[in-house]
Amino acid sequence: AIPWEAVAAMALARAESRSRLGHFSTLDAELSHLAQRAWTQSDPAVAAEALALLAAGLRPAGNLQRCRTLAEEAVLAASTAQQPRLDVLAQAVLGLIQIEQGDGAAARRCLAQAQARLAGDDLPGLLRTLNLQWIIALRSGDHPQAVQCGERALHLAVAAGSRTWEASSLKLLAIATADFARRRSLLDQALAVYEEDGDRVGEAQMLTNLALWCGDAGLYAQAIQYDEQALRISREIGMALQIAYILDGLGLFLMEAGDLDRAAAVMAETLALAHKMGQQRLITNQTLYLAQVELHRDRPQAALGRLAALEHIWPSR
Repeated sequence: AIPWEAVAAMALARAESRSRLGHFSTLDAELSHLAQRAWTQSDPAVAAEALALLAAGLRPAGNLQRCRTLAEEAVLAASTAQQPRLDVLAQAVLGLIQIEQGDGAAARRCLAQAQARLAGDDLPGLLRTLNLQWIIALRSGDHPQAVQCGERALHLAVAAGSRTWEASSLKLLAIATADFARRRSLLDQALAVYEEDGDRVGEAQMLTNLALWCGDAGLYAQAIQYDEQALRISREIGMALQIAYILDGLGLFLMEAGDLDRAAAVMAETLALAHKMGQQRLITNQTLYLAQVELHRDRPQAALGRLAALEHIWPSR
């Protein structure tokens, strides 16, 4: 029989490849089984790592509530295992999911816990912590802090020779930087790494960000092309969360390009996905965009009707 330690090591080693290739159902089956076996083997450390990697790997597939539950289970398992490396991993993954759900206060608590447990030689933990710190800073509008996190992560990744983290860090830096030309260069570099490595999840994410860059430049036809490429990959591998993010931009670009009927259809699809995943930020975006479409059609009353769905978030008079 193959020793348990070897079984666990092989399954955990496969997990990164499964995640990057978008093999979500296989990843789910393998790591769920591994976590269950870990408990029967009285091995909370393997359970913690399997649950954390499963939560992180399934995040692009869009079931954020399940991912949060898995990450919370990983935190408990890591506490039982009493290994700081696993505490950092589980807290960093949980924080990322919480920020996606709009729970910034909980994400900040996870960041503080991860930073407190971080050991000096835990490079993956440091990079995951910087990634969480980056997205918290970005969502709160602290772009200088986000750039600083991206710069540090990129320096560490290059020094360590990790292409996976290098591409991820290029993405962090590109999204946060205010230098428009540098942003494009960084996005192109990250896309090249993801394409060369066959990382379909990363490729779809970079194409989406290139679409946003083109949209900011007013190049709506190119933005639509990038989003359509990203959408094709994301639909093929079942990245529901990424699909929602792609459609969020695509509808706006179609509206700006004057294709109001297709824009409205894309926005309606995005709104339905956002409601299904509980993504309040996307719900707000799409409702506002649909109101803009109605204004483009010279239907102000219909626009007010759309906006009525957001009255509960307006300040009281």
